Parts: sequence; structure tokens; C-alpha cells
Amino acid sequence: MDKDTAKFGLSRDLPPSTMAFFADPNLKISWIFYLLFLQATAFCYQFKVGDLDSWGMPASVSPKIYENWPQKKEFRI
Repeated sequence: MDKDTAKFGLSRDLPPSTMAFFADPNLKISWIFYLLFLQATAFCYQFKVGDLDSWGMPASVSPKIYENWPQKKEFRI
């Protein structure tokens, strides 16, 4: 094993198709864009916290839920 192979942990036992994958810059760029696209499709939700309802999606019929709830609570840090 030469010093570069030992230094980077590369193995000469990889199949030729794997080596070609790492050598093709267009394929690397395609994978990077694909991974960025996957990250951009993440979803987010708003949760209502507290009381007996615990964690739940806020109902659209009570838009002031975040204004009224903390008025009845005492917070200490």
C-alpha cells in the first residue's frame, strides 16, 4: 500500500464503477444538487404547548391562543 492510499483510507479493491463515480465531476455536482433539493423539501409545523392538550396543532378557530395562554402562566428561569 502506498502512502496516499494509507493516508486517505482508499482501497484498491473498489470495483471500477465505484472509482469512476468518484472521478466524474458532473456526477458529483448532480449528487450535491440532489442532496440540497432533499433538504429544501423539509416540512415544518407549529405546535401548541401546555395544559391538558399537551402538544397539538393549533386550531384555526382560536387565533389568540398564543396571546391568552401565557397570561395565565408563571415562568421562572
